[in-house]
Amino acid sequence: MKRMNIILLLSAMCISLLSNGIIQAQSLRLDISLSYTTYYVCQSIWLDAELTNISADTVRTFGFEFPGGNRLDVVLTNERGDTLRPVFHFAFLDWSGFLLNPKETYYETFDLADIFHMELGKYEVSAEYYRTSTPKISLEVTEPTGAERQAFELYTEAFKNQNRKDYFPSKQLLSKLITSYPKSVYAEKAYWRVHGDEELLEKCPDSGYHQGHLRTAIDKMSNEEKQRFLQKVIKEHPGTRSARFAEQLLREVKRKDE
Repeated sequence: MKRMNIILLLSAMCISLLSNGIIQAQSLRLDISLSYTTYYVCQSIWLDAELTNISADTVRTFGFEFPGGNRLDVVLTNERGDTLRPVFHFAFLDWSGFLLNPKETYYETFDLADIFHMELGKYEVSAEYYRTSTPKISLEVTEPTGAERQAFELYTEAFKNQNRKDYFPSKQLLSKLITSYPKSVYAEKAYWRVHGDEELLEKCPDSGYHQGHLRTAIDKMSNEEKQRFLQKVIKEHPGTRSARFAEQLLREVKRKDE
């Protein structure tokens, strides 16, 4: 009975928010994009999702609750037409909400390769947010070749060790991957696991992992320190995901200062 009461309460809250116009899907445009059309198996596949306020008024959104919640629903189908079920649930949800002025955007990114079990083959991905939806985007997952094949073998062997709880050999293999193939598509995850967030920011500023890293990094800072730190990220890494996250956080920090 207690569980049912909680569900009913949450449902009533959502209905109230909708009826009061706080969540206004008709005021928001949803866009998704991928950086490439072809990826190697086990490579991060960052799906960028963006909400834009297309109205003339300031609106409040509560971010994306992914996947399959009341907010963002990402639909991934394989070449047989099967819809894949997520194997990992990621959610970044802030009940205080985010204010978007006209033409402002709210941005997040999700690694499809972590959230879905993606084998070799062709896929189509689309997304829905309340009553807004996006066109389908085609992509393909292929076998790595050449130097990427060698980097992939180090990567998979490292995670076999990790699954056996042999953490030191796993770290050694990932370090070897970074040293031998620093430009590999697999280096992003290796940097993140071996060196942590700060090293990743310098070596892979376009990584989607910075979504959580930057928010954590500024958590204990004063507002002035937060602004200096975020402005530095934007200046040093223009046009990257880390810069986009920094711009969004900087907007939030400045509004709290007003």
